[in-house]
Amino acid sequence: MDIMEKNNIETLINLHKIDKKLFDIDSKRGDFPKIINDLNNNIESLKNSNLETEERKNEINKRKVEIDNNVSDFNNKIESLNNQMYKVKSNKEYEALLHEIDHLKIKLSEEKNEIKIFDTELDEITTVSEKNNNDLNTDNDKLIDTEKKLNNANSEIITEEKNLINDKDNILKQLSDDDVNLYDGKKNEYDLAFAMVSRKSCSNCFSGLPPQLFINVRERNKLEVCPSCNIFLYIDDENIDL
Repeated sequence: MDIMEKNNIETLINLHKIDKKLFDIDSKRGDFPKIINDLNNNIESLKNSNLETEERKNEINKRKVEIDNNVSDFNNKIESLNNQMYKVKSNKEYEALLHEIDHLKIKLSEEKNEIKIFDTELDEITTVSEKNNNDLNTDNDKLIDTEKKLNNANSEIITEEKNLINDKDNILKQLSDDDVNLYDGKKNEYDLAFAMVSRKSCSNCFSGLPPQLFINVRERNKLEVCPSCNIFLYIDDENIDL
């Protein structure tokens, strides 16, 4: 390979070192971003559940008003029919009134049973709403605490992260699209494109390297990959540990 190609290898390794620092910085955020996302999703779900239960509660209460009116109407009709029974002049009229009263009593019983069912459902809705509200309070407290921790972590690393991203942009300008695609393909496979050689072994899979491969990696005349895990290899001259 010519000098330019060797320089490209050096540039790719420098790009890797920046990505490694960015990877380490991002790890300082820990699971905070995921926790925050999960809490927000859960809070949204609880709010939606409360809206649904509130809508159902309103529907039930509206229906209960209708039933109460029906019950009152049925009772008034039954009372009126009972009064008429004292004025009938034939068994046929008496039987007709009795039949109508029995029919109204059945309807009255059905309405009262429906009220009992609705009252049971309202109790269940109240229980669900109370649990949702308790969970909402708990999750909101957790969210505030986690966001605070994330903000504290960000305040320590955001300046360094911005500087590294700027350095990375400058390095990317020095590389061809093919070089960047080659690098990104390996990075997408392993999170990081390169593994440092330590004690003549790959630091990604910890497999020992053949002597000639170790020499090739050290000379940096071409990109070398680990024969076991296929990640790009490099030797860090600044932190050499042979």
